[in-house]
Amino acid sequence: MMNKEQKSTVRNVSKKVLNAIDELFLKEKIPEDGWSEGMLIQFMESLAAADSNNKVDFVGAGEREGRVFCPLVKRLHFGMSHGIGRSGNIVETQPKALGSSLLNSISNNFALEALQLLGLESCQKAVILPVCTGMALTLSLLTLKQMKPGANYVIWSRIDQKSCFKSILTAGLIPIVVELKLIQGENYQYELALGKEDLEASISGLDISQILCVMTTTSCFAPRRPDDLEMVSEFTKKHGIFHVVNNAYGLQSSSMTSGLERSLSKNGVDFFVQSTDKNFLTPVGGSIVGSGRKELITALGKMYPGRASGVPSRDFVLTMLHLGKFKLKETVQERKKVNKKLLEELQKINPNTWQPEGNDISIAMSLEHIKSNNLKSKFGALLYSKYRVTGTRVLISDGRATKIGNYEFRNFGCHSNSSNPSYLTVASGLGMTEEEVEKVVERIKEVTDEILQEQQKNESQ
Repeated sequence: MMNKEQKSTVRNVSKKVLNAIDELFLKEKIPEDGWSEGMLIQFMESLAAADSNNKVDFVGAGEREGRVFCPLVKRLHFGMSHGIGRSGNIVETQPKALGSSLLNSISNNFALEALQLLGLESCQKAVILPVCTGMALTLSLLTLKQMKPGANYVIWSRIDQKSCFKSILTAGLIPIVVELKLIQGENYQYELALGKEDLEASISGLDISQILCVMTTTSCFAPRRPDDLEMVSEFTKKHGIFHVVNNAYGLQSSSMTSGLERSLSKNGVDFFVQSTDKNFLTPVGGSIVGSGRKELITALGKMYPGRASGVPSRDFVLTMLHLGKFKLKETVQERKKVNKKLLEELQKINPNTWQPEGNDISIAMSLEHIKSNNLKSKFGALLYSKYRVTGTRVLISDGRATKIGNYEFRNFGCHSNSSNPSYLTVASGLGMTEEEVEKVVERIKEVTDEILQEQQKNESQ
């Protein structure tokens, strides 16, 4: 038999876990240190027990009572099947699902705290949406459209990423594309950036009352620079229009968050949107919308039609609990070291490798030492199919047209209609390890050698 002291030890361990969960329920704050998987499971089971479909003494007589046919699906969701929000507001409490509603509240408070921890201290309110970045941008635009019903135009700083552009079209708005200016560097190196003069020129001939907002982008593929948010903020305040920032994976960059914070602190940004998967390594499906104005996030919450899936919120909360504040900040700092190593190692293979100003995630490596476009394309194909490297892209300005809706872009992917030197993009995304850097660099070197040997063979024939 166990003695009193042994039983007391077991009880104290149990109390410690329950106290931690209870403190989380009360304060809704990210813990300093991460939780064990056992604590995470106990936390989820505690929440699930408060939903009506998991209470043995409740009988459902409505059209949707949280019933789930497949036992595996039920286990995957910890028995939480009601979702979050109510039909009129995604952040509203659902009486039948108090556990899910508390999870929703915790997730939004965690989102705000995480944004502030990563440098966006002027953010006043945030909400997690169960949609990816593009749809979150659409909902942001529709929220602003309600406040300015007569406005139909969105001034869009060109970023060759389809979902960003399609978010404008899906909202039923008209994009005014601002082409980027070329900043020539040494040899084949160059950068693309939004120019103040081009921004001003984009609104000439338009009635200001018909312009809804400017949509800018921070995180992007090299050789594009993040947009100068402070410059754009001055422009939007001068003309009395809104400013929406596509910050898709910008939270992992201290450089990008610093620029965003400077604009936020001056009330120069209305909405900024980022994905949960790229910034917090959760499965794809969620995004965080933040603002320096609480009333805008409140309006956005009321814009969402119907209830919503709680899965992205759940995954985000569990990830934050697993990491804790300390590990979250440490992970972002570690990415900076990985980026430095990746850039240095790639420059050893090809000195014509660079990062644009302010863009410390994406790297460009010139492919102009490869003469034919066929071999350049083969470079990218081999890197993926033979050498098993994902995420890299070979970009060639061959003038090819890409149509999105009724809009046509030349050299889509290169951020410019102009014919510019070709290059390979490589990114140092959050979670990448130094070991992965070594493997990527080794394989890029191997495919480079293989392509150059084939080029030499072709030239000798």
